[in-house]
Amino acid sequence: MEGAVLDLYNKAVASYDRGAYEIAIQEYEKALELAPENVDILVNLGAVCLQKRRVDKAIDYFGKALTIDPNNSMALYDIGKAYMYKQDFRLGYMAFQQASGLLPEDTEIKQLMVSCLRSLGKYKDAVALMLQNIDKFSNNVDALMELGGDLKMLARYEEALDVYRKASDAACNSIEPLKGMYDCHIHLGNKDKAQTTLKRALMIEPSNQEVILRLVDLYLEENKVQEAVEIITKGLETIENPVLLREKYNEMVRRLPILKKKSSPNKFVLGQSSHESEVFDILDKLYDGKISIETALNNMGILHRKEPEDILIADEYANLLFQTRQFEKASEVYSELFISKPNSPVHRVDLAKSQAMNGDVEAARNTLTDAIRDLGHQAELDLALVELDLLEKNFEKAGARLDMIVQEFPEDIHGLFLYAYTAFRMDKLEIADNIFKKLIDIANDDEEVALWYSRFAIMTGQPQKALKVWDSFNDGIDSFVEVMCRIELTIASGDTSQIMRLLCKIGDYKPRFLEDHLMFGKAFFYAGEFPSAQREFDIVLKAEPSNAEALGMSAINYLMRNKMAQFSSIWQRAIYLDTLYATLPMMTLKECMKFIPKEKLKNETKKLLNIAKLTAPDYSRLKRLYEAL
Repeated sequence: MEGAVLDLYNKAVASYDRGAYEIAIQEYEKALELAPENVDILVNLGAVCLQKRRVDKAIDYFGKALTIDPNNSMALYDIGKAYMYKQDFRLGYMAFQQASGLLPEDTEIKQLMVSCLRSLGKYKDAVALMLQNIDKFSNNVDALMELGGDLKMLARYEEALDVYRKASDAACNSIEPLKGMYDCHIHLGNKDKAQTTLKRALMIEPSNQEVILRLVDLYLEENKVQEAVEIITKGLETIENPVLLREKYNEMVRRLPILKKKSSPNKFVLGQSSHESEVFDILDKLYDGKISIETALNNMGILHRKEPEDILIADEYANLLFQTRQFEKASEVYSELFISKPNSPVHRVDLAKSQAMNGDVEAARNTLTDAIRDLGHQAELDLALVELDLLEKNFEKAGARLDMIVQEFPEDIHGLFLYAYTAFRMDKLEIADNIFKKLIDIANDDEEVALWYSRFAIMTGQPQKALKVWDSFNDGIDSFVEVMCRIELTIASGDTSQIMRLLCKIGDYKPRFLEDHLMFGKAFFYAGEFPSAQREFDIVLKAEPSNAEALGMSAINYLMRNKMAQFSSIWQRAIYLDTLYATLPMMTLKECMKFIPKEKLKNETKKLLNIAKLTAPDYSRLKRLYEAL
């Protein structure tokens, strides 16, 4: 390379280094006109195009370079990354494989090959490749942790344990490898070694509540109640703001009456029901999947008929009836509770909610106004009236009520949440954003706040912000809601490589309530099992034909299967019912959607913008989707 070509090449390099990518492209193109077969120019020009996300153009330049020099390792590396941008992981893997043959000691290329295999769902091949080169990754903790996770997912616990040990040696001050070792010991039945591992973790992070809770659970499984009480009591005394430990303690008190004698009774308010252990035994078995919801309802009903004046039994029985959408029966039991405790606003609110869900909003409103007359204005009662407005989608009225309520009760978390939710619904995005941020500061472990902030973040194109919120959940337990939110936020960020790893966290969870079937439908959908997903959505729609979220998910499920007639019909129904739930799945998937379904969605959206009679917030929401596409 010499003369004018070299001058242009050097100018392009200098422009690239200072971030002037467009100028660099122009200078490389001029140099290429003078030297059309110069491999260095082709590779560098492709790299700048890739930086500017002109992926197809970049692939074209890399391809020309490889035609001239098939063994150019840099061109192979770069074209592999370009294919990864396009999510063509098969071609990406092939390019990296060829590059690895030229640079066998390059660990970054090996990791990219592994990443492609994972994205293709070839976890066994990814694991095999990593194990062949494990000595090269002895100090790469992240790579070892990923390998340990893959081995664990494949139920190869002995090998995973060995890998986590290597990670622990490389990061002796981190508890993450120890947590992986703990999981493996549990699966292998090595409970003593699991306990020892957790104690090692506590030596590194003595205030880690997640680790303490795992150790408590191990003690309880082995009926070492005294040891469990001692470690959790020590944590309560020494750790600042031990929220998780307090919750665990209360759970232990509910389920293990013997603990009432083993710890100071003045710290916690204990229940008065003589049937407490029976009630929580039923609930434990239900949530552990050991009994069906029908059995739980039957058993709780028997207890209620046996002890009709027991408040705890009645309350939990009514809650189960409400969750299973038996609203009329729930109303009857809540009425009994209200009569027995007329000065408690809780049971009046529960009664009103069950009446409203049973279709009698007027009766619900009367119940609440009577409560305000009898008990005076309380945040709980005023906010229940707001929820009735929201149920009827009267967002303006709800917003007006909330303006007054939030002034009177400025620190009420539920009030602030409803304020943020209502602003979001009314498309007042700046207001919603400000209130959500305040909520996240003061209620950073509230799952409902995190869920709706996640939806807000997706609809406003900032999913990474919500992922950070979920990262602050350090309870060691990934709920179904958290897993699904993480999946949707990751997809909305343009990354599909984490889907299967996250879905594996669901485990052997079984659907109990209607909401669970909707969540399972989403899980099947994101796993690519579209018929199974539709089966779950249909279960929801059979019970609730106007469930906008199930309709929205059904619509995109049909779109991804190229069943356009069903997509168009169902999506229009979803749009007219609720544009938020209708557009949310589309906004989630827009970055990962292939060209043809994306164009079809865009055309359908444009048509609806022209013909649909929508409110201003609904129109704005649909237009935002169209612009995003």
